Amino acid sequence: ALGLATPTAVMVGTGVGARLGILIRGGEPLEQAKDVTCIVFDKTGTLTRGEMVVTDVLLLSDRLAGEPEDVSEENDISTEKENCCGSDDHRESVVLEARHKSTEKVMYYSACAEQSSEHPIAKAILTKAGDLGIGQGQTRPLDEVENFEAEVGKGVKCTVGNVTVHMGNRRCLAANDIDVTPGTFDAMEYLENMGRTAVAVSINGRTEAVLGIMDHAKDEAALTVNVLQHVFGIKVHMLTGDNIRTARAVAHDIGIPAA
Repeated sequence: ALGLATPTAVMVGTGVGARLGILIRGGEPLEQAKDVTCIVFDKTGTLTRGEMVVTDVLLLSDRLAGEPEDVSEENDISTEKENCCGSDDHRESVVLEARHKSTEKVMYYSACAEQSSEHPIAKAILTKAGDLGIGQGQTRPLDEVENFEAEVGKGVKCTVGNVTVHMGNRRCLAANDIDVTPGTFDAMEYLENMGRTAVAVSINGRTEAVLGIMDHAKDEAALTVNVLQHVFGIKVHMLTGDNIRTARAVAHDIGIPAA
């Protein structure tokens, strides 16, 4: 009876595990699992939902409120604001309109750059752009890009019309000799400390905005980590290619101690 019961139990157990997304190669690895003292989880899609959303668009200037071909110091919208002689309400409406136009253009160029990617961050950007009426079948369709290049561990770059677009992290800015607008790194650090992935958007060689992208932890992640650590005495670590600030913020939220 034992000769049949044991392999049957292993087969049924591994089958149930497979349906729940847990793959076990056979009886021997299952037996060895009792000796596990440390577990390393991937972050995106394992501890988190893998459904990223753009939560923040932090503008670094209003230069994009003008024509994209004219992005320069001379055409900075701030000059218009300084020379505006109207009422406070009028000045406020000018500022809000400039910010709205800048946000739309940031998301337009970002969506153009990411339109062919299957990466979760790209999907989040395309969804946010769609909310603003930008995308295929929307009020403002996307244009084809040229000279597209994905830089591993840094970001992407391409050309949209006669506008050069770079999107990525600090390494992307350094590698492409981007002119960093004051406040860029402060904005990135601010988002990262809140657990967001910060993506700098540069237009024609100058940073214009920083996108904050959030991937929420799964509902059961904190409970799973707590049980493994405090019931089974197993050390838990998180593996991610994200920056250290975002990684620490996510780990803290689900109860993984800092390394």
